[in-house]
Amino acid sequence: MHGMTNERKSQAKQLGSAQTAPQTNWAVGFYNPLGGYTLGQVWKNATAPDPDKAQFPQGTVSCKLLFTNAPLTQVPYLKGSLVWHADILRQKDLKARPTVRLLQLDIAVKDSRAPVTGWVFGTFQYEKAASTSSQWWKHMVPVGLMWGNDSTNIKANQPPTEQWINTDRGQKLHLGFRGLLNGPIDNPQASCVACHGFAQVPKPGVATPTPALPKTNTWSKTMSDSKIDIYFQTIGAATPVSSSYQSLDYSLQLQSGFAKFASAHPGGAGSAAHAAAPHGTPLVPEVKR
Repeated sequence: MHGMTNERKSQAKQLGSAQTAPQTNWAVGFYNPLGGYTLGQVWKNATAPDPDKAQFPQGTVSCKLLFTNAPLTQVPYLKGSLVWHADILRQKDLKARPTVRLLQLDIAVKDSRAPVTGWVFGTFQYEKAASTSSQWWKHMVPVGLMWGNDSTNIKANQPPTEQWINTDRGQKLHLGFRGLLNGPIDNPQASCVACHGFAQVPKPGVATPTPALPKTNTWSKTMSDSKIDIYFQTIGAATPVSSSYQSLDYSLQLQSGFAKFASAHPGGAGSAAHAAAPHGTPLVPEVKR
């Protein structure tokens, strides 16, 4: 039985030309011992989680497996992928629970050799044709790596330089905004670094009005320079986006945890003071990878 988090829905055609209807996607994340220890420090007091402890040490690794509920008829390139029976719709009959297939694998590494953000993000996708092996992990093809948002280049419509994209991958599904790295399940109007950089919570007692910015479904590749400066700004590791916020050091899992804690314990210690927009950013509405 696999409990999973609900990820961004893939609209028709986003997973390939055979995808005729929107499909739900599901995930589970892991941290290495360095990252796991940090999570433990944040949640050491179960009634008052502490965002000040959210500073991951060098060498922290986070990995995320992302599955789609799309049938093979709509994603034929996933034949042979890892299959789970997912505990996502709470059916009492285990056999009735949906079957999901692994499509995407994300990895994030905190590394000081990445001078722009202090983090390196990578994403892989499953491709049936990538190998003849019966082992699913040998079919995981790199989509790319990124360590910055390239805001200057993307404003000038120039190729990003703070990333590497694998142009030899067989299944060329969508990337992010103006060619920035994002996985096939992710928001094509965002990027790995842009989303994770806004992992923040408001400081206790500080008013944090949300700017009047467009919702995700109205974004386009003609976004104004001023909005690019907001959405795709460079944010350092463990660095708050402004004095009104506390950084969660690029961890959207922590941000989502704080939001769910606040929802479950309204008015409790550490809840209203550290509420945050679920799985996104308190500055940008409806950002979802």
